[in-house]
Parts: sequence; C-alpha cells; structure tokens
Amino acid sequence: MRLVCVIGFTPDKQSFGDNHEKQKLIWQGCRMKLNPDDGYALGFALHLKKQNPDLFIEVVTMAPLSVTPLVENILRVGVDRGTLVSDGIFAGSDTATTSRILGKYLKSIDYDYLLAGSFGDDSKINQLPPQVSELLNINYISGISSIDEDTFSSSKILVEVEEEKAMATYELSAPAFLGLTEKCGHKLPYVRLKDSRMDVGHRLQVIDNSVLGFEEREVGPKGSLTKTISVQALRKKTAQQRIVGTDSEGIEYVYNFLKEKRFI
Repeated sequence: MRLVCVIGFTPDKQSFGDNHEKQKLIWQGCRMKLNPDDGYALGFALHLKKQNPDLFIEVVTMAPLSVTPLVENILRVGVDRGTLVSDGIFAGSDTATTSRILGKYLKSIDYDYLLAGSFGDDSKINQLPPQVSELLNINYISGISSIDEDTFSSSKILVEVEEEKAMATYELSAPAFLGLTEKCGHKLPYVRLKDSRMDVGHRLQVIDNSVLGFEEREVGPKGSLTKTISVQALRKKTAQQRIVGTDSEGIEYVYNFLKEKRFI
C-alpha cells in the first residue's frame, strides 16, 4: 500500500515582519514550521507503518528550498520518500494555483490514499485537499477523528467524522483523500538524537518547473486570482520561561517535558 501525505509549511508568525508602505510581508529569514494538523496525518501514517513495514509513505510539499532540513527530519522518523516541489516562478501562488501545481505531480505517481490535515495553522479549513481532490477526480472527506484500522486496505476504508450533532461513519473506496484532525491521536514523533545526522539525501527529490512545465503566466502572482490588499502588524508574544534547579523536582520536570515532546 502507498500513502502520500500532502503537507504544508507555514511561517512562524513571530519571525517575519511587514512593510506597510509597500503592503507586503517580509519573508526573508523567517522560520518555517509544519502545519500542526498535517503532523497528525503523518503521525497516523507512521503508526500504520509500524504495524505494516511494507507500507510506503511519501510526503509531498510545495515550499521554498529553505524547508529542506525540515523535510529531511521527517524522513528521519520513518517516511520513505520526500518530494519538495519548488521553483522561483511558483512563489506567490495562491491556494488554487498551488493545488494545480501539486495536482500535476500527483497525477504522475501511484497511491492508494492521500492524507493531510483538515485545518490550517490558524484553525481555518485547509483549502488545498478539496481542490486537489477535484483536480484528481477522487473523493475527499475532512474532519476525520478516527479511522478503523481493521478495515484499512488498498480498496476501502471506514472513517469517523465528528459533525455538529453526531459522529458519522463513512466508507470510502480508494483512491481517496483523507483530511485528519488532531483527534486521531497520533503525533509526528521527534527525531531521536541517534538519528539526527542520518543521511537521507538519497530519499529526497526536488521537482521544479522543468519537470512540470507550467508557463510563467499560469503560476505565481500572475496565475493567481487571490491578491493581497493590506498587511497588518502582528503583536508578538514573549514566550514564558521557567527556570528549574538540579534537584529532583527540576530533573523530573525536564524529564517529563522531554517525554511529552517525544525526545525520549
């Protein structure tokens, strides 16, 4: 079975600035992070792989090359292949254009299910999966809180979706796009120290426009209908610090923190 996790990276809101005069955000040097719900989708895929080592997992993302170390760390926790779709002319693409770009790559590969998070980093609905599904002509369902692993096969799957007043169960035939939420309960593990320098370059491929063949007018700002009309300054929050001692209480606090973050 082949699973493809379509993931997204977002800028850390505390790390980029703005230019009000030019109505633009300043992205240079900003930190990037994985969309949280996409992390749960990856965590579920890796959970399945523990039970079935033959399961193949690929992550696909469209992002600048600066996210390469983040994708490499995802490969270090057990993902088989990473595909980074990146080209200068793709910069500034809106969601619809990004969907067309990713959809063109996804049409060229085999998979049983696509997985992603149902929500974006700002808790709004992730618009990418339904648009990609439409382009690929496959079913998509969002808000999945659990998946019946006993029914998980390359032909069909049973999922539970939390609706406004009830839990609903749906059966989907493959191929399909599954939008998971944090309620699925499987976090993306952290890279263990012994694996932090693992060479994964042979499992990472970069796809640029020489492969996909879009015209410049079809992508980036020229190919996007969504336009930025204003920029608002962010109120940056200062992270709270806690200083602990080397006594048993401090050691226990640090141990529990590292365990919660899955460093140990």
